[in-house]
Amino acid sequence: MRNFLTSVLAGGLFFLLSGCDFFDNTGTVSGTVRYKGQPLTEGSVSFVNEKGQVATGTIDKSGRYVVSRVPVGPAKVTVQVVSSEGPPPMSFLGGPRTSPKDATGPKVPL
Repeated sequence: MRNFLTSVLAGGLFFLLSGCDFFDNTGTVSGTVRYKGQPLTEGSVSFVNEKGQVATGTIDKSGRYVVSRVPVGPAKVTVQVVSSEGPPPMSFLGGPRTSPKDATGPKVPL
């Protein structure tokens, strides 16, 4: 009975660890992101391997990032920066505004 219980516990532990990708081939990548010599203060860094698996980390206020569970091997690295300033103001070019009834051109029946 004791051997059976030990086998069940060992098998359950192996099942749990394999379900958590405990034996996968990954690593941790860290560094600092700079643009024109200055560290970026926000954004994210992503690693995409040849199988399309993605690992992403956040850039902190000093430009540093840590990305864990990055698959070992060749990867494409992308840096995404989201500006907190928002988009630039829009400007409209053109003449005075007209209503649809004032528009000229071919009439299309609806």
